[in-house]
Parts: sequence; structure tokens; C-alpha cells
Amino acid sequence: MAEENKQVEATEVVAGQEEATKQAEVQKPVTAAETPVEPVKGAHVYYFSNDKYYCVPIITPYELPNVYPITTEAPSKDLKNPKYDWGLMKWGEGDAKNLQAQIAKVEDSVKALTTSQASNLQINTKMQVSLDALQAVIAKQTQLLTQLSSQRVTEPKSEEQV
Repeated sequence: MAEENKQVEATEVVAGQEEATKQAEVQKPVTAAETPVEPVKGAHVYYFSNDKYYCVPIITPYELPNVYPITTEAPSKDLKNPKYDWGLMKWGEGDAKNLQAQIAKVEDSVKALTTSQASNLQINTKMQVSLDALQAVIAKQTQLLTQLSSQRVTEPKSEEQV
């Protein structure tokens, strides 16, 4: 009897997945921002994500594992067209246009950092030259003070000083 219940549950889960896949084929790709999914008491929300369908919310009364192509992790609200990266096990942007925009931003950041690094290197070089000059002045001053103090010690005291 228990085995029959498990088989019925498994069949219902598979049927639910097939129905969600059929509905997704008929509809345009759905994004998380367009479809707010409110879980019902006793229901579980999952997200179907593969190369063809980036983010399809699924509500089922059954608890499912986080196994390809169904994930339990909800996509971030700031993603415009979320797609689950199964290699990294996290949500990312699925739209090529958005990815190109992100790449352009990263390239601009790299250029800015490279320019900043070159500027900092020049400033550090100038500071090092200044510190070397200061160190030479301090060494010369120390040498002069040493000579001056040795001259005072070796000079005989005059009669007036006694």
C-alpha cells in the first residue's frame, strides 16, 4: 500500500512537471518579476530552469529535491531575465543583451582601475624619491651633530670656563 502511494505521488510529480513544461512551451518565457508566486499553505514553490526555459515557477504540494532542472532557490528580484547556472548553483542573467551590458560595465571598471593603478604608481615613486632625499638629509644632519659633539668633548676647557 505504501509503495502504491509513493508511485502515485511520483506519477503526480512527473505529470505536474510535464504539465508545467507544456504550459511553458505554449507561453512566452516568464520572468520572476512578471510572475509573483505566492506559496499556499502546504504548497511548495520551485523554479524550473534549463537552456530552453530560464525561469518557470512551479507550485506543488510535494516536496522536491534541488535537482536539475528544478531548484528550490528563488531568483533575485534585480535580475531582468533570470537563468539558473547549474555549474555555479546560483541564479544569473540569462539575456545576452544584459550580459553584454554587464561585460561593458566590467571593462569600464577595469580601465578605470588600471588608470588609477598607474596614477598611484607614479605618486608612490615620487614619494619614494622624497623619502630617500629626506633620509639623506637626516643622515647628513646626524653626521654633523656627531662631529659637533665630538669637537666639544675633545676641546680643552679654557681658564675662563673653570
